[in-house]
Amino acid sequence: MKNTWKGILGCFLMAALLCGCGKSEDEKEVALITDGGTVGTASFHKEAWDGIARYCKEEELTYGNYIPDEQSTEGFEKAISEAAENGARVIVCAGDEFSEAVGSMQSEYKKIKFLLLDAVPVDEDGKEYIRRNTHAVLFSEQQAGFLAGYAAVTEGYTNLGFMGGEESEQNIQYGAGFIQGADYASKEKGLGAGQVTIRYKYEGSDELKPSVMADANAWYRGGCQVIFACGQPMQTAVQKSAETLGKAVIGSNYNQSSLSDSVVISAVKRVQEIAYQQVGAALDGDFKGGEKESLGTGHDGVGLTMAYTTMTQFTQESYSAIYGQMAEGKIKVTGKEISSDPSAAGVENVTVQVEEAQTEE
Repeated sequence: MKNTWKGILGCFLMAALLCGCGKSEDEKEVALITDGGTVGTASFHKEAWDGIARYCKEEELTYGNYIPDEQSTEGFEKAISEAAENGARVIVCAGDEFSEAVGSMQSEYKKIKFLLLDAVPVDEDGKEYIRRNTHAVLFSEQQAGFLAGYAAVTEGYTNLGFMGGEESEQNIQYGAGFIQGADYASKEKGLGAGQVTIRYKYEGSDELKPSVMADANAWYRGGCQVIFACGQPMQTAVQKSAETLGKAVIGSNYNQSSLSDSVVISAVKRVQEIAYQQVGAALDGDFKGGEKESLGTGHDGVGLTMAYTTMTQFTQESYSAIYGQMAEGKIKVTGKEISSDPSAAGVENVTVQVEEAQTEE
């Protein structure tokens, strides 16, 4: 009888091991959909991935990333469906290229929570559409740009450049903040009107073009000491130019120090930390479904990469002081286009030289 019961018990144990309570190999409770790139090299999506991975490892959750077959709304939707079929409870997307896909799929998978970073979902007509199972998180580019401009002038640069890709809302905000930050620092240093100059241009496209490097070369050879480059992969061309001519670059969006020795600091969106926090909120019941919010210094949503900077005059003490003032609301930064009339934003010391974008024939 004892042997019989041992045999039965053994069968139950074997069944538990084979069928068990474990999760299937394909199951991914938290999923990141990329824009076609991988999560292995420095990028906006790598930042999101690192935040997701950190949270899931701590909580012993399964997670994975899905690379679409094509960079299109249809390709993103297909990847989202695959993640949903593999048991995703939370799906994370980053960038405005996902606006339509999340706008559509949030209705298709109402029980799944969607976290859209740096964008807002839209319907088929392009109108903002956020369901209760979706949270959209934006970032204050104007505050990040302000910190970049402030750091540059505090470091001692007086001949600056701002080079954006498309004249998008994001680049407009970065540029407006950059001008205001440079002006604020120049006043703190007691510099007079016209002692700080910013060459300012939207290249008309975020694509990697020879004209971008040609512009950067001309600016640097003309005396420009540092360029705040906004828009990928355009930044690559500016970094190559700076490397060749021994000049400096301020990166944007994410930490770019590993991409080029020319990057002296980066103005970043703290995607990794926000992804970590918001995935946790989605799974713990604090999810802000149906809402969008913009995170700035008050929520530690943007900042500078002080741990990777090569600046020497702009110190951690300088950074902490200006960051604290912004977080407390003592410094207001507009995100409106001000390059043509900086005085409208109270800019007095900085001279902005706007250059028109070249049109392709």
